[in-house]
Amino acid sequence: AQTAAMPAAAQAAAAATAQPIAAPVALAPAPVPAAPPPPQPAEVRIPSTPAFPRGVRVQPAEALEAAARPPSSSAFSRGAIKEALDAAARPPSSTLLNRNAVKALQPDTRTPQPGAQPAVGATVPSTVLFSSGSNTASGASGRLSRPDSAVFRMSPRMDMFLRLPDNRWSYKNDQGRCQVSEGLAAELPAAAGKSAALGDCLLCSNWNKRSGCAVALCLEMERQNRFKGLKLLSEEALIWAGSGRFDRAVSLLDNYIKNFPDDPEGYRELARVYDRPDYHGKDKRRMIVLYQRFAELARANGSFSPLEITRAEERAVSLTTAPPETRSGFHSASEGIAFQCFYRAGIVCFGYGALTPERLIFARAGEVDPESGIAASDMGGAMGRATTIFRRFKSEQAKKDEQASVKKELTRLSDLPLEGLGADSAKALVLGYDQMNSVEMSIDSAVKIYTVTIKSPSGTHQLLFTEGSSFKAEQAYELIRRQLAKLGKK
Repeated sequence: AQTAAMPAAAQAAAAATAQPIAAPVALAPAPVPAAPPPPQPAEVRIPSTPAFPRGVRVQPAEALEAAARPPSSSAFSRGAIKEALDAAARPPSSTLLNRNAVKALQPDTRTPQPGAQPAVGATVPSTVLFSSGSNTASGASGRLSRPDSAVFRMSPRMDMFLRLPDNRWSYKNDQGRCQVSEGLAAELPAAAGKSAALGDCLLCSNWNKRSGCAVALCLEMERQNRFKGLKLLSEEALIWAGSGRFDRAVSLLDNYIKNFPDDPEGYRELARVYDRPDYHGKDKRRMIVLYQRFAELARANGSFSPLEITRAEERAVSLTTAPPETRSGFHSASEGIAFQCFYRAGIVCFGYGALTPERLIFARAGEVDPESGIAASDMGGAMGRATTIFRRFKSEQAKKDEQASVKKELTRLSDLPLEGLGADSAKALVLGYDQMNSVEMSIDSAVKIYTVTIKSPSGTHQLLFTEGSSFKAEQAYELIRRQLAKLGKK
């Protein structure tokens, strides 16, 4: 109201003085100059070494620390990594095992059967089960690992062996001791003086009576490259079984089954090893399950004839009614030598003997050799020959009954453990090596009788072997000779 009553000139002057004052302007702080960066040390280019990839730049202090550290697998150069991978993929040339493992995986006309694939992480069955260090390798089927069943003093090579005139394999005994021998041959060094021609082979657990050294024969078989896959393993299992090394024969095929669980043929081949008449292990009846498994897979596979399947099933049924194996099975080549021969001392008889690392045990089984028909009276000098005259009047049936009775007694004696054999009522002799003075072997070429003569303070003891048991005679002589040499005797 007061403004309205004022003159116009006064209103204009009041409006001029009433204009708002501008807000104060905020001043930005003065910029602070940035501190200069610290001087960087000169970079050093490290040349390519086993510890650094090519072209990596590092500080000098880091280079010194890295040089003090051992090289790691992740720090290899590309060339070093490639070389390491190539070396891992190659089987070592000095180890036969790796070559065998590769051969065992190569295709065969029979195996693996269609659809049979190796299990993940499976163990490849080794053939001769040699090992000289590392037991792994890389292959197309993944990681291959091998059981170290035996580590020899030297890796076997073909130049260590020779073929005998009878076509059997042996080692070159002019080179000294066999470097791949096992059993008693490895435990007892060869004695000085005249030795049997076979030397260590006589006491080696790898000796096959028909083909000779199983190690050499397996090497030769692989060198010829005639068999592959399961066929190679089956052939070598037969060789080891012929040497009495069922542990290796079973291991070869058992590992194959683990690798190829869907291959029926593997089960049948393993069942045949257990089904051999000379296999006396406590697990012999396992072949029943193996035959049944073969029949089951073969029927689903469709690659086997109905006759093969029926035979396997019938064999499994027949074995279910057979009595279990009761033989002790102590007579492995690493524990001793078992034999059958005539014994001549105070008495003359035919019986069962065992040479252990400690002593000789012999038990009487009867008066006649059931295999050759030779009577004990034929070995007893003038009195024995007189007795033989009366034996000639026996009927053929009486002779057969006598031989059958001796066979039965031999079976009973062979089933006994060592302690039981030495304490049995049929025992005829128990003689320790410390009680022996000397041993000799002679051959009667007229009648083909091999005689091992043992002299002791208690008298002279003779073991008489027929021509068919000549190898056992040489074994017995070589073992006693080495034991006496170990004791400082001749």
